[in-house]
Amino acid sequence: MSPGIDTSQSRICGCWVEVLPTIVSNGESKDNVVPLAIKALYQSIIKKDRMGELDPDYTESYAAALARLRKALPDSHTSQYVGFAAASMCLTLSEVLFPTTTDGWRRHIQGISDLMQLIGPDVHRSGAAYKLFVGFRPLLVTEAFIARKATFVASQEWISIPFQFNTASPMQTLLSYATIIPSLLEKADFDTASPTTDDICAEFEQVLCTLLQWENTQVEVEFGNPYWAKAATSTTISSHGSSPSTLLWFPNILFANAFTHLWTFQIICLSEIARLRAGRTDTLLSTKSSLPSEIMNEDYVFKLSTKICQSMEYQLQDEMKLYGPASVLFPLRIARATFDSDPARHQKEISWCDEFVDQLRSKGIHLAP
Repeated sequence: MSPGIDTSQSRICGCWVEVLPTIVSNGESKDNVVPLAIKALYQSIIKKDRMGELDPDYTESYAAALARLRKALPDSHTSQYVGFAAASMCLTLSEVLFPTTTDGWRRHIQGISDLMQLIGPDVHRSGAAYKLFVGFRPLLVTEAFIARKATFVASQEWISIPFQFNTASPMQTLLSYATIIPSLLEKADFDTASPTTDDICAEFEQVLCTLLQWENTQVEVEFGNPYWAKAATSTTISSHGSSPSTLLWFPNILFANAFTHLWTFQIICLSEIARLRAGRTDTLLSTKSSLPSEIMNEDYVFKLSTKICQSMEYQLQDEMKLYGPASVLFPLRIARATFDSDPARHQKEISWCDEFVDQLRSKGIHLAP
């Protein structure tokens, strides 16, 4: 791994959480909004054993923080931005752990997205604002994928300026390559003419080529071994019921998060290409590909989905606390959707996904797929 890379960049609950005490002590929390948001996040964590039942203490803390945030936002300006952003992020994570509504976490993300764009990328080059940005960027990108809408973080200024003074982790570099995909999904939803379809498929293939280059770079960095297979122990199999007999293991959580998201992005691109091709009566698209034939095979998305499942055991270890589990929600969602597209052939894999959802909920993450 390259020196100077902060592994917490790749964790949804990573470095931005670590700067919360500093934000409070520096007086960057107008109207006490950050301590209130921290209390709500704390309540969402300690109430994890209630299996999704909203707790009065949590809802009271959450409502108080949200009301204070709404009151303070109209007076927001650059000097108070860090506090507002941190409070919004705490409430977003609270919604992931204990949803008050089905789309509450997405509304918070939209709010912080609007705030970030108002402030601009320059503020995010260093300090707490930088850590908030890299910690929250995975959720910004994930929401864009789910919405199938272009995101502001795909613009060149947002890809380059925040990393002028800091080395991007492999996960952050991967996100930079993947941020264009939501705009292609949006385009694919509205442009159905044959020539445009050809162009969109070509753009998806170009992204896939870029993702392959990223993967090859990581293989070179890790001397060919960024992850490896290992047999599941009898204890793992008996305690988790339905789970893969072969697991994938990683040198650290950074690589686990990065590769599960790599496979997720590849599945999305390949599935979209297949969908666009299915609407064509000619064979032109199927004969024009610069990608290896293995990748273009219709079963390849199932192989990638299996890899995601085989990676779950590593990321759901107790020692990963919330870092690992919070990062697997989107990959697991895509893997499950892939297996659901052909349930007759993938009942075993679907049962794996059900088991992983149960594990996530037992760890207090109730926004599981």
